[in-house]
Amino acid sequence: MNTPQPIRPESFDTLDTSMTKARRLAAMLQAISGPSGQESFEDVAPDLRREYLDLAAELASDVATELSDLLDRHINPREATQ
Repeated sequence: MNTPQPIRPESFDTLDTSMTKARRLAAMLQAISGPSGQESFEDVAPDLRREYLDLAAELASDVATELSDLLDRHINPREATQ
């Protein structure tokens, strides 16, 4: 039977960083919609669009890495500890 491994302390740092990125991205996206909710992504300056997309890609990569690591530890705990 596979025994789940405890979450490593460095995972909390990574998770905290990812949460910070997620909050920042959420704030940016809320700013796009504005109070009327009528603005669109195309209305945003190109340099800010690039920043939003870069942050979203970075966040998606962080989440994918953490999920992969988490699955590895729970599905193959022996391999994760070697």
